[in-house]
Amino acid sequence: MGILLGIFYLLLLTLILSCRSVPVAPPIILDESDYIPLEPGAFVYLFVDLENGRNIIEYLPLNTSNNRQFQQMIDRTNFAVAAMYHEEENRHRMQLAAWGNFPASQARSAFRLSRQWRRQHSEQSGLSYWYARSSGLSIAVESQQAFIAHSFTENPADPFPPSHGTRVPESFHEFSRDSILSCWMENPGLVVNQLLHQMEIPLELPAERILISLFPLEADPQDGNAGEQLYTARIRLQFSSASLARGLVSIFTLGRSFFLFNPDLIEGSSAMLASLLFSNPPVQHDRNLDIQTDALNSSEIALLFSMFSL
Repeated sequence: MGILLGIFYLLLLTLILSCRSVPVAPPIILDESDYIPLEPGAFVYLFVDLENGRNIIEYLPLNTSNNRQFQQMIDRTNFAVAAMYHEEENRHRMQLAAWGNFPASQARSAFRLSRQWRRQHSEQSGLSYWYARSSGLSIAVESQQAFIAHSFTENPADPFPPSHGTRVPESFHEFSRDSILSCWMENPGLVVNQLLHQMEIPLELPAERILISLFPLEADPQDGNAGEQLYTARIRLQFSSASLARGLVSIFTLGRSFFLFNPDLIEGSSAMLASLLFSNPPVQHDRNLDIQTDALNSSEIALLFSMFSL
């Protein structure tokens, strides 16, 4: 996630920002389309609703929440989708598409005047974009949309998506509806099974995909945490069949028992993942296991984000 915010921040430094204007929502196609405008092959795809969940940025592990310029960039972004890639599988470190109100003409003028940025031709779209070798960033910006890519190599990564983009998992739109942040992780076995190993549970979880959606909770005046925004996460683990999902309920029974009696044996982001997976018993829906977490505070949300760097 630090890379995501770094891209936001570096993009900001290239833009000449005028006063804030009202954000423009992304095309309705994102709520219904089977595809998103990002390269396939990422290990996590992330959706962030900055219009309704802007304060979630405060919990990300980057010391920019009090930076006036960074806040101006966030104010100009209404919605973003991002993808993060493994180095050995893709030349992208990250790719991002953002919707909002951006000073596109001023940005292009700034790019032309800068020695750091060089104009490039996109093989995928036929359009132009700007690349800075020093940062590894490739940027294409229009008044309402920006495409950004961060490269693993010294060669520019095309920020424009392929013609079809990446297919959205079945039921993801329904699962993430009204969330302020949602994502899916492809082939999450490495992360989850590493956690089970740390808990000394000799089992593997053959999940094909993990979906996570984050929702703000209404403040309870009787709660001792009154004044602090709390959240709840909805988690869905997808398996290859309903019978496999049914049989794996026992793994969660064992995992919950271990975690509830030995919570101090797990630390950091692994503890956060354990807290998410074992906070409540899973509910089976066909080939899915759904888990609703307890309330999460700001520090727990920060650990949740750090999970994406595992």
